[in-house]
Amino acid sequence: MPSVRLRSTASFLLVITVSIIALTTLSRSSQQGHPPQAPELKALDAWTGRWTTHGKLYDTPYSRAGDIAITMTCGWSLMGDT
Repeated sequence: MPSVRLRSTASFLLVITVSIIALTTLSRSSQQGHPPQAPELKALDAWTGRWTTHGKLYDTPYSRAGDIAITMTCGWSLMGDT
């Protein structure tokens, strides 16, 4: 019966190896060949960057009075999508 266990382990390792190779290949091909960005989407580049907003909180049943600052980072994903 050790041969059944050995085949099972070998099959498992084969599946893992093929999965890693497939994921690596898909990752490389998607980074190299994405289509150029449409002109309508290029207009959204105006919003890329780091934005900081300052505000004031008021004393209410839901919050305490004070100042607040929020920083957001806007950009494109590696695939060129928002």
